[in-house]
Amino acid sequence: MEWPPILEPVVLERFGWDDARLDRELDVLVGALLPTLDIAALAQTGVDYPFARPTGSFVLDDTDIGPLTPDLHDLLQALEQGVQATPTPRYPLLAIGANGAPDTLIRKLAHLTDPEDRRVYVLAGRLHDFDVAPLPRIAPYGALPATLMSSPGTRVRCSASWVTAAAFTALTQSEMSYDVGRLDPMLFESLGDEHSHQLTTAYVYVSRWGNLLLDGERVALAAMPADHRQTPSLTQTQLLDRTARLTLGRMHTGRDLIERLVRDPLEITREVALALRPLAEHFDDPAWTPYPGTTPRD
Repeated sequence: MEWPPILEPVVLERFGWDDARLDRELDVLVGALLPTLDIAALAQTGVDYPFARPTGSFVLDDTDIGPLTPDLHDLLQALEQGVQATPTPRYPLLAIGANGAPDTLIRKLAHLTDPEDRRVYVLAGRLHDFDVAPLPRIAPYGALPATLMSSPGTRVRCSASWVTAAAFTALTQSEMSYDVGRLDPMLFESLGDEHSHQLTTAYVYVSRWGNLLLDGERVALAAMPADHRQTPSLTQTQLLDRTARLTLGRMHTGRDLIERLVRDPLEITREVALALRPLAEHFDDPAWTPYPGTTPRD
């Protein structure tokens, strides 16, 4: 499958940043955003991560959400067979976290001027032999976001979005701390529709910081249901409680952590990163190929 072009050179350059450079750039970004954000309100919604989405497949047309009609199912089946049946080429991108939520897609794609780029075809389904785990960082909105980990035999609920190159670039730009690459071979199967869809290759974002280990063991995100899960799963509330004890001390709770986050987002995100950095397992799967042309990091 042809790689989707990344239309902004600065996005490709970012893949070569070392961790220190990335941390500095993230601090600058968060600092610039803070005056525009209601951190208190955002932090209260963190426990809802990865946020609301339809139970089944859908089409997002700018800000409108609708069902996949029979003709759209036919279009997607053509795309799955390698036939570019849309005016603008489209690429399959797995969404294992917030990018599966319509509100997230609407926000991240709102600046794109072509309506075709703001149209996204989203398949609800299960990804085989992988699971979704928390990464060892806290976001300013008060959640430990998602990343992918290998898990033979597991089938995790996620979604696959068919996006244009412009949308792919915008989403990649928004995933500042993630690497992008391709899974091939893999198996994603749609669910909940009379029309069957399968993908054997797709693109996905993987945290460059890896997934979080607690007591030396992997954990999964309870918000992303899975069959034949190989590890314990934790809610965001449970993850925040564990993170608070590791960061602030054993008598503290997730509520204490959120209160600190609201008062000083930059300081608490740094403290959590420092405390959880040693508790990470980096993604390594034979099906994973990084985006070509990205610069290896030290």
